Amino acid sequence: MSTKRVITKEDIHLKARLLSEGAKVTVNKPPANGYNPFRAMVLNGSDLATLVRQEPYTRLEVQVNGDDVEFLDCGKHLAYGRMQEWFSWRDGNLSNGRPVNAAVIGMNQDIINIHYSYSCDNNNTGRSCKFCFFFADQHVGVGQELAKMPVKKIEALAQEQAEAVKIATDAGWRGTLVVIGGLVAPERRSQVADLVDIVMDPLREQLSPEVFNELHITANLYPPDDFKEMERWKAAGINSTEFDLEVMHPDYFKAICPGKCATYPLDYWLAAQEASVEIFGPGRGTTSFILMGLEPMNLMLEGVEERMSKGVYPNMLVYQPVPGADMFRMPGPNADWLVEASEKIADLYFKYEDKFDMPLAKDHRPGYTRMGRSQYILLAGDEVARRLYEQGHELPEAYPVC
Repeated sequence: MSTKRVITKEDIHLKARLLSEGAKVTVNKPPANGYNPFRAMVLNGSDLATLVRQEPYTRLEVQVNGDDVEFLDCGKHLAYGRMQEWFSWRDGNLSNGRPVNAAVIGMNQDIINIHYSYSCDNNNTGRSCKFCFFFADQHVGVGQELAKMPVKKIEALAQEQAEAVKIATDAGWRGTLVVIGGLVAPERRSQVADLVDIVMDPLREQLSPEVFNELHITANLYPPDDFKEMERWKAAGINSTEFDLEVMHPDYFKAICPGKCATYPLDYWLAAQEASVEIFGPGRGTTSFILMGLEPMNLMLEGVEERMSKGVYPNMLVYQPVPGADMFRMPGPNADWLVEASEKIADLYFKYEDKFDMPLAKDHRPGYTRMGRSQYILLAGDEVARRLYEQGHELPEAYPVC
């Protein structure tokens, strides 16, 4: 546990600027594991992890010198940092000879995705969320084939993923397993619980009960037609849901997430979250990603407060333009907007703390709600950690290191 980690308002603002503006990144010397633009950078002292998007039209600059980085504004030094630590176990191979990395596609430092599919039917039918390009390189043909992936292929994928998780946890990794795969094709929607069983069974076989029970295992799925189906997810080993709303106002939900809205209106998603609170519990048991910057701040705050009052724990992602998405050319909000919004969100976390399953300062469980956690495109959680530090709490490590 770190005894030197200190988070200041200046750290929060710099991370907000990097997420908002991006930076001109110059790699003078590649990091030990090579330079990857999607690998987070970390601010020294605060240990805040941040995505640094390459952008040509910005005052901010980042000089990469091996694993060390320097942040500058028009040549003026702002802060020092480093590339986020690389997990050495990711460079190994599975028992079948395939790289471990091939089985943990889309993972970041504290999340490992457990896929039951590599295809989102919304993308395949032209109804994708406007900010998203997830699995969008598989629109026609390949995407449709994977949407109907034979059960034996899904089972083989599940075995590889479980082995990769075993390698990770044997190395000390603890975090969130996200059962994910996009919206399945209509003919498969009645089979989602079966798909959950397929990917969860080998995890229970590979991991000891002690390790399995330490992990935050969340279902990033569409709500089921019958909420009682969540009981079956729970029996499979899922201990949380993640019904991602993306935005809070119904008009924005319809405009930005047309496929989600066509499947179920926003009210249904909200009802599913409330059913999850009853089945999986509040806080860590019922989470949702919300994208900051896609709707007016007042509408976002009203919706987030209403959700928190029902025990739903929102993870506030900072909107990032994604190449290929419909909204790619829409810029994100500026740093001051992000800081103000994050401060108001932090106010709400503390206001509704008693609605969650554990006090903010005492939650040291691996997963989305872990105290002090710094995720590379979240800012409000860093503001919560900053306030807890000011209250005299010792901050734990910001993210898993193993």
